[in-house]
Amino acid sequence: MITASPTDFAKNTLLDHAHEGTFVVNVTGDGEGSDVADAFRTLGCVVEPEPFNLQLRVTVPSVKAA
Repeated sequence: MITASPTDFAKNTLLDHAHEGTFVVNVTGDGEGSDVADAFRTLGCVVEPEPFNLQLRVTVPSVKAA
C-alpha cells in the first residue's frame, strides 16, 4: 500500500472537498492529526481539531476570507 505524505493528502483532499467550504477529516491519532492539520494550515486553511472524535474540521481559504 502506498501512503501519501500529509501534504499530498491535504492537497488532494482540498481538491476534492473545497466546494464544500468546510469539511471534516478523520484521523487515526495525535501524530497523524497534527501533521495533517499543519499541512492544511500551510495551504491556507483554518483547522479546528476535535480530539475526542479524532477529526479535524477544515475550512478552505476562500470561505475563511468571506
